[in-house]
Amino acid sequence: MEHAIEMKETYCVQKNYHVLTSKETRIPALHLFGKQTITSATGSLSPHFHRDCFEIVYIASGSANFSIDNTDYRLSGGDVFITMPNQVHSTNSLPLSVCKMYWFQLEDTPGNLLYLNPSAAADLLADLKQFDTPLFHTDSKDIYPLIKSAFDSCVRESNPHLAGQYLTLLLYKLIEYQKSSTYKLTPDIQRTVTYIRRHIREEISLDELAKIAHLSTSQFKQKFKNQVGFAPRQFINYEKIEASKPLLLEGRTVTEVAALLSFDNSSYFAVVFKRFTMCSPTEFARNRTEKSGDALSPTPPADSVPASDR
Repeated sequence: MEHAIEMKETYCVQKNYHVLTSKETRIPALHLFGKQTITSATGSLSPHFHRDCFEIVYIASGSANFSIDNTDYRLSGGDVFITMPNQVHSTNSLPLSVCKMYWFQLEDTPGNLLYLNPSAAADLLADLKQFDTPLFHTDSKDIYPLIKSAFDSCVRESNPHLAGQYLTLLLYKLIEYQKSSTYKLTPDIQRTVTYIRRHIREEISLDELAKIAHLSTSQFKQKFKNQVGFAPRQFINYEKIEASKPLLLEGRTVTEVAALLSFDNSSYFAVVFKRFTMCSPTEFARNRTEKSGDALSPTPPADSVPASDR
């Protein structure tokens, strides 16, 4: 595995990327708070850790992939991913996909955590350390308003105590979600997701999916996005791109794969593929083939390996 680094993010304000440090939030033990909107796939996250800090990532919409100990976790809207202090994680060489996410880091110290008294803070940290899985789903209507309100309050720098209370309530709700068995999808939406995956090579109509869910098209689109974290058409395209990858690795041409998955043409397929993966279909197939070849190649003598930057 690539050597893990300690990630240290700094204050940054850009159109789709906003990071606040403890200096800006002025909230005890809140090490960092960030928000990012990714409209086209970006570079992957190398193996890294956050020294003595929990990191909680909330996917408001879209999807993301993270990895811990060679186990990959696929997140979609409403999902939460939590890493323990000093725990190494990455995106396992996968680019960050189209999504909107919030994340914050909490220092592993009970001293005045989010303005809580030491006893309450110690109990909350102990509960976080008992999480038996880093990934779990939440109801976006329950969690999104809290994390958005907390972040917006921090941006305004108007009332750090209020922002701290939002985050405290958010954490207690996450603990409840993690302890309970929460069904991610209602039966009507689950039927449509199953249908999409079983008919991924076909053209799929939103009106047809709405009928399967026994909803009007407008009701279906809203309910689907609330539960899955993707607009239906975006989810269909995402699933088609996932289905295209093994076909490309079989040696099929871009034109063949586009036709098999009912894209209007190969050019549109390539545009959608790059949006979700940050590379063209041809580049994807070539890179995977080259990596496979490297894995089968004999290891060169140590003195012939160029020095690495890491």
